[in-house]
Amino acid sequence: MTTPSSETEFVSILDEPGKAEQSSRVSARSLPELLPVLGLSDIVIFPGAVVPLLVETPPSLKLIDDLVAGDRLLGAVLQRKAEVVEPGPEDLHTVGCVCRLAKTESAVCAVQPVSPVNSHAV
Repeated sequence: MTTPSSETEFVSILDEPGKAEQSSRVSARSLPELLPVLGLSDIVIFPGAVVPLLVETPPSLKLIDDLVAGDRLLGAVLQRKAEVVEPGPEDLHTVGCVCRLAKTESAVCAVQPVSPVNSHAV
């Protein structure tokens, strides 16, 4: 096992027992009715992990900028064809994840998947 460098960032994804802080988990009942959707060209994500994403297209960069100013929740869904730059509902698979934007830096962001979602419902 290697020792983490000083540049390694650790993000807690589980609540520690005994802490009185309010949980950052999102229940299905507390999700908004509508979510912005980010089409993923080459990665499938699942609840329970923090995932780094490279965001390159102008529409996706604008979506991330808008999320930073809001509640930081989005739907992340795998695209059927990776080469589609601006995917519509017909270009996306039907199941994805609701994610919370955990961190952004330039074109790289980290998302924490919190719940599976039907992409045609968001």
